[in-house]
Amino acid sequence: LKLPAHFAPDTPLEASKNYMDLKFAATEALPPGVHFKLIEAVADHICETLFLQDELVEAVTVKIVKLAIAEAGEKIGITLTRVRR
Repeated sequence: LKLPAHFAPDTPLEASKNYMDLKFAATEALPPGVHFKLIEAVADHICETLFLQDELVEAVTVKIVKLAIAEAGEKIGITLTRVRR
């Protein structure tokens, strides 16, 4: 999305991406029964879903943190950024 230089308190909701679209891309849009071998493939699928949902989305950064295998508060995961071509 083309973001304004500043978000004022009265900025309308239309100036932001609906968080429910983001939630959908990270949950329900994942195809049932498909096993993603790479965490990067999950991140790519989320990016592609957001690009398809909204032509105004210019770039997506997905950060996936695996808490189940983390020790002593460390954060294990990836950050993947894709830009619309």
